[in-house]
Amino acid sequence: MTTAELSFLEDRTRAYDNLGRRIGLDNVRSVMTALIRADRYGTSVGQALRVMAEEGREARMMEAEKKAASLPPKLTVPLILFFLPVLFIVILAPAAIKIFGPAALQAGAWARRCRGSGTILPVEKKPDLHALSGCSD
Repeated sequence: MTTAELSFLEDRTRAYDNLGRRIGLDNVRSVMTALIRADRYGTSVGQALRVMAEEGREARMMEAEKKAASLPPKLTVPLILFFLPVLFIVILAPAAIKIFGPAALQAGAWARRCRGSGTILPVEKKPDLHALSGCSD
């Protein structure tokens, strides 16, 4: 469409302006404005495009910095919910093993239940379940 306009319109600036309006993007509109100015004033198109590219890079960098700055508040809740509990377990598990001993890792280490009777026996002594009254196989 633009090539057709460039061929039948006597003024290029009108074709560039129409292209900028048709596309509707600010970046395209600013490039078309730079081309119009370069054509009107006889300045270098290359220099105008270099300046536009530098401004575009700076704008993208600012947008990336803004997104990076908004990331820590978004990560706070998942960090608290998922990472910190695991970290505490990894840090405190060796201390718990040292305090309660290796028996704390075995199933039923806190209390042993005599089968059938419901009697709870402390861990300090491993009782002979057959010797206790009320416990029979």
